[in-house]
Amino acid sequence: MWAWFCFGVLGFGNVLPRGRKYLISFGRERELARKRVLDVVDTLVSILNTADEVVFEAYPGFGKTMLGAELVRRFRRGAMVVRTRAEVVVAMNMAEFLGYRLAPLFGRYSLCPLSEGEDPRTFPAFCRARRILGRCVEATESRYVEICSRLSTPEEIREASVREGVCLFKAHVIAALKNGRVVTTYEFLRHHPEVVDKLRTWDLVFLDECHALFEDVENLVVKVDRIFVYSLAEAMRSVDARLCYALKSLYRRWSSAEEGLEALARIGEECGERCPELLEVVDAWRRGRVYVQGEVIYVVKDPSISIGAKRVLTTAYIPPPLARGKKVVAVERSPMTIDVVIDTSISTRFRERGEDFIDRLSEAVAKHIDKNVATLVVAPSRAIAEELSKRLLSKGFRIAPPEAIDRVGEGTVVVEVAGGRATEGVTPSRSLRMAIVAGMPYPAPTPELNALSKVYGFESVYTYLALLRTVQALGRLMRWGGRAVLIDRRFHRYRDRFPKWVNVVGVE
Repeated sequence: MWAWFCFGVLGFGNVLPRGRKYLISFGRERELARKRVLDVVDTLVSILNTADEVVFEAYPGFGKTMLGAELVRRFRRGAMVVRTRAEVVVAMNMAEFLGYRLAPLFGRYSLCPLSEGEDPRTFPAFCRARRILGRCVEATESRYVEICSRLSTPEEIREASVREGVCLFKAHVIAALKNGRVVTTYEFLRHHPEVVDKLRTWDLVFLDECHALFEDVENLVVKVDRIFVYSLAEAMRSVDARLCYALKSLYRRWSSAEEGLEALARIGEECGERCPELLEVVDAWRRGRVYVQGEVIYVVKDPSISIGAKRVLTTAYIPPPLARGKKVVAVERSPMTIDVVIDTSISTRFRERGEDFIDRLSEAVAKHIDKNVATLVVAPSRAIAEELSKRLLSKGFRIAPPEAIDRVGEGTVVVEVAGGRATEGVTPSRSLRMAIVAGMPYPAPTPELNALSKVYGFESVYTYLALLRTVQALGRLMRWGGRAVLIDRRFHRYRDRFPKWVNVVGVE
């Protein structure tokens, strides 16, 4: 169900990095902005009285962090989920400004003094082994919980772990949950299901930039093959020896994906809740959420996240699968609109490129660069971004690396790959007033994306991700204003699918 609401123009304070701390400046205008946010909060709370889940869509720079902090404050037990650790710090400081404490939840890897130099992918196995062998002692006594309640960064907790000679992860979790209001990342939720279980009954969970759930293809799609079965068997070795034997037996006789999944289903019926990963795969298979490629089956898990009695999901561009069957609230008015011109002189579709493709694309990009401002050029792939940088440099343009997006001056060009650091999350330099998306940034085909596409449709997966990356690039202009050019004739076909703050003013 779609419910559209029109809210006023909002403006927010700057978040200024200062080492490990973040300072948030609020003046009189910011206080007025907060008052308008409160109107949005009241609307969302009213909807949550009759609905368990709401999707909130707003333009980049709306202030969704302030919105989340205000919402969490309204409930006895509330959690915010963000994408990065830097955003965790910003949320904590926002809550402090609002007069309460938002306790952080950090993962084992970031808190472990022994994790330095270890591969994050193999760390969980080594961590579990160290705990089983008694080399790491987990402390949960009240004294350690009290210590963790006073610490707010992973560095501080690691130092305390070394000083006390114990692992403080569990004490850290206990202290955070005891606070009643927490902030963490999507990565934490993926790697710590035991904590997720504790959050399932909390009053409210605020999921910021919820498209991260749909973009996380690596965790959304499970590759089921012999290696998956063997890994599952190893994981169950210390939990259920009988189940481990059954899985290793299946590993040895694995012949086809279909037969393998049927055998996994039978094993899943016997193991019950002892192996939730297996049950999740079997459930998705039975619902037809699969893509077969040779002897491998790719199983698509549900992208939604079932924590919290009430949930608010926010984004600047809603993934269609996450909006299905949910109440959607959208901000129709924004403080500014970005005027966009679509250049249809070229297509970046692979089979239409031709031998002189890069030359023609670089000519099209050079034609639109404004030397009076800083320009962000976004390419659909890293290879194209590198070639564009070389061509533009040879034409006399001043090229800066993506890391300099927050300090580039007039006449400078930043070339970045779609979805890269300079296209999302970073506040750009005031000189950045031009964005050029040099090609519709479809992701490269993979079996995992093909599996998602089979379940949700090509337009809801590949085209959505291309438009999301485009919207993220245009969103860099929402801070200081500017205009944009989209170079690819395919953009014209999807001009009606852009958010309302993207104003297509012409087609060349």
